[in-house]
Order: sequence, then structure tokens, then C-alpha cells
Amino acid sequence: MIPGGDALHVSRSCRLYASRVAGGSLANRSFDANTARGGGVSFIKQNDVTVAGSLFMNNRSGVLVDGTEVGGWASGLWINEGTVDLENSTFCQNDLDVDGGGTLTNGTFVATSLNGGFTVKNSLLVDASCDGTQAGDHNVEWPSGTACAAGTTFADPDLGAPADNGGPTWTMMPGNAAAVSGVGIHCPSTDQRGEPRDGASCAAGAVEP
Repeated sequence: MIPGGDALHVSRSCRLYASRVAGGSLANRSFDANTARGGGVSFIKQNDVTVAGSLFMNNRSGVLVDGTEVGGWASGLWINEGTVDLENSTFCQNDLDVDGGGTLTNGTFVATSLNGGFTVKNSLLVDASCDGTQAGDHNVEWPSGTACAAGTTFADPDLGAPADNGGPTWTMMPGNAAAVSGVGIHCPSTDQRGEPRDGASCAAGAVEP
């Protein structure tokens, strides 16, 4: 378990070998440029993991720390035989692979593949793909086409690149606030940066524009 609270930027191979335990927690963490055979960040065997206020980007699978190509899976977060409860977090060009699925609330997913049976709520998906249409509601996706999750509207948020927009981790700010504002309901009290949200009506995605 990595406890939350302070910011932690991890940019080396990160494998969390936890087997048959109650779960793990990642809060206010940045995982950047990790490499591993399977999952830049991995929980192995029967973990129920919570993720809040965190960033996953530039992580690669199938590559050892020394650069050796070995073949692998799950470039971002891989949870084997477990579940995830994710809130106010960003995945940029990283995949989320969870054998047992879970709930994704106010996530931002950019060039991300969601693999598992998820319920996706109040989230923003750009150039994302899914392992079949996921359950969910109050989501925004771009470009238009087949929705990754139920309850999706299509609009271009004009997302900025990952940057220091305040808070413990980098975030991706929508340049087109109208595309995401007021979409979500039953929202967390703050966004990924720690900025306040309206609990009844918030922006789709990890941050309030």
C-alpha cells in the first residue's frame, strides 16, 4: 500500500506485488515513465484498489528498466484479479486494465484503452477506446462515434497538455469549458487539484475548468 496525503512522483519501474490482501490506495500520486513487463504500475492478485487525485502518463509495458523489449501488457495501471474505485484522476496515453472492473468517477482518459467491466460516471474521454460499451452516465467523449460508455454526449473539450495547473499532480485543462461544465452529478467535493466542486453539478473529467 502506498498511503495518500503528500505528492509523490514516481518515474522508475513500479510493481506493487501485493497478493490476496484487502486492497491498496493511491492518492495524489504521479506515475510517469515507468517501464515493466506488465503494467507500469501493477497490483498482483486479489486487490481492491482505490485511486484518487492521481496522474498516469508515459508509462510503458513490455520494456524493462534497461530498455530491453520483452513484450507485455497494460501500459498504465494493471490490477490482476481485483477491482478499482477511481476518482478525480487522469490517464494520458496509458491504459487501465482491471480484471474485476470497478467504478470510474470524474476521470479524464486521453488516448487510453479501458479494459475491464467498468461503470463510468462524470468522466471525459478523448481518443479513448473501451473493452465493449461500459455502463455509466453523464460522460463527455470526443471524437464522436460509438460511445465508450452509456450516458455519453459528444463534444470537443479542446484539452491542454499535461501541465502544472495547481495541486499536487499535473492535470489536463479543457480549453472549451462549455463542453464539460455542468455535465456531472453526485460529484466529489473537490477536483484533482483540490479545487472545490459543486456536489450537485460539476464538470465531466478530473478538473473544473
